[in-house]
Amino acid sequence: MARKQVHIIGSTMANRREFNDVMRLLFAGRLKGDPRRRGPAQGRRGGVGAAGRGQAVRQDRAHALAMRWRAILACAVLVLAAAGPAVADDEALWTLLRAGGQVIMLRHAGTIGTFGDPPGFRVEDCSTQRNLTEAGREQARKIGEAFRAREIPIARVLSSPWCRCLDTARLAFGRVEPWWPLIGSPRARDQVASRVRQIHEVLGTTAVGGNVVLVTHAVTVQDATGEFAQEGELVVFTPRGDGQFTSVGRLAPGGVLCDPRLRSC
Repeated sequence: MARKQVHIIGSTMANRREFNDVMRLLFAGRLKGDPRRRGPAQGRRGGVGAAGRGQAVRQDRAHALAMRWRAILACAVLVLAAAGPAVADDEALWTLLRAGGQVIMLRHAGTIGTFGDPPGFRVEDCSTQRNLTEAGREQARKIGEAFRAREIPIARVLSSPWCRCLDTARLAFGRVEPWWPLIGSPRARDQVASRVRQIHEVLGTTAVGGNVVLVTHAVTVQDATGEFAQEGELVVFTPRGDGQFTSVGRLAPGGVLCDPRLRSC
């Protein structure tokens, strides 16, 4: 498999020349200290001669280059350190899903960024609901593409009957079974508890023939598991039996997630 290259502030000839200059000076031992802290180079009469001024300029330039590349390399280390575990975690999750038997709670793909539905909405009429945007529809398609590219087996796709959830399921997986326990309202305590019990039964049961996908709402994911999912985010659970399950990670195969503190999420 080809190794992935990491590009640090471009890959221009100028950058490479600067980098080579710094490395040559470092190996020559000329950047061990800060050249600007030394006294000025002296000419034959004790003053700053032309040769001394030239040497000082070269030392200043070398120091500036060293500082620049030191900062660049430090930033690169930080970026790779932050990204490395996340990449590894993602690949481990995909491997787990490829083996089947997991349950995935998928919050519907992107909408206009608000919560809930307009007043007077009707479940049977999509035009009265908060629906997927074009970007959300594309996000759902990318989720499906990611699953197919990695050959992730799907046993069942259950969804809230709300249109944004059904559309997410169809666009991603091409099939869907509406399932009422995945709705997010009404919010009466006994009704929420009843829905959560039914969801826990699915989360705790190992599926045969692949993974089970539950397409639902943020509030439903939170009610059933205590997890908060952004639009288009998947939370993966390993069933333990008897309604018990373990959260094993998250994926965002449909695109980069936004900061949940922003109203655009």
